[in-house]
Amino acid sequence: MELVIYYEGADSIEDWLNSILPNVDISFEKLPNKNNSKSFDLLPENIKRLLYLDKPDIIISGKITNDYYKPFVTIELASCTPQYQHALQRFPRMLGSISINCPSFLIMPSEKRGNSNAQPYKRSQAIDYGAFRLMELYSVPAFVLDWPSDENGYLIFNKQDNLPPIDCNALDLLKEFLNESLENYKNENFVSKIMGSEIVEELKKYSEPRALKNGRPNFDKPSGERSAKSKVKLDLLDTEKLISEIFTKQIISKKERELIPSKILNRNKSIVMYPTRILEHAGDPYVGMLCYYDIALCRNGRDPINRDYNLIAYCRNLSKNQIKKFWDRFKINSIENIKQSKPLRIYYEIADLIIFSDGILYKN
Repeated sequence: MELVIYYEGADSIEDWLNSILPNVDISFEKLPNKNNSKSFDLLPENIKRLLYLDKPDIIISGKITNDYYKPFVTIELASCTPQYQHALQRFPRMLGSISINCPSFLIMPSEKRGNSNAQPYKRSQAIDYGAFRLMELYSVPAFVLDWPSDENGYLIFNKQDNLPPIDCNALDLLKEFLNESLENYKNENFVSKIMGSEIVEELKKYSEPRALKNGRPNFDKPSGERSAKSKVKLDLLDTEKLISEIFTKQIISKKERELIPSKILNRNKSIVMYPTRILEHAGDPYVGMLCYYDIALCRNGRDPINRDYNLIAYCRNLSKNQIKKFWDRFKINSIENIKQSKPLRIYYEIADLIIFSDGILYKN
């Protein structure tokens, strides 16, 4: 087989992909439902690493040797209404892919009517800017493409399979990218080669006006929209004052204060968000927003250590005992961490500090 494609969802995805990649020898594998299953243990190590933060719908891997296939693109299919928080729930999947140098695509409506007869929801600038910023930081292709809708805001589907139509501008761009990738994925410098290709330049012309339509999102308007500040509470606080506050409130002891990592204390300012849950509902929408705030507002390099601001989750009404026993099982740079729940993995890797009503947690 030239390609092994892993996917989650209906079997109709196989026909959809065969239409996009005609005359290509493909073997299809379903992604395991759980990361702590025997079937997950049998996955190649590079696929496990790609799934570390979250699970994209489609992973396309190409044959390098008889025993080794390299993932060279992921695709996420999102038919949900595309407003701010909904769109960002898909962002960890892009981040997980890009962080191991695997190009990533998200296909999502630019507008979609919900279940009511209200006006269609328009896609937030944030998800387009998030992909743009990923590409700036990592120099790996990351693009959001439009899932077409009709003049009334209802999605257009491919035949009867509830997937994006094969014949549209966005899919034409994706097909051209895949064809270029098929010719080059075996190259050791595949990512840099594809970044310099004509199709990536064409994709940039398609995507950058959307990503930067209102300028770059910032702390005051993280969604990028001009009309209003995000309804989600977000603060930019003095780090020393915040640590003094939680010490004064007896959330931490003097000893715990002294043990806070210097990397946190050395950043003068901290961006603080306020999750109301950690584990429930797979951590949504907060884990997606956490990843987005990291890339869009904090990060100045490829790794989480490269930040202008701390990224802190302040869970005022939650106890750290809810997750402490799970947190203590994490090991630095261990693929075994993937067997922990998704929201815990994301908080562990992305948040500099989590503040609870009765203590703090951070990555040691």
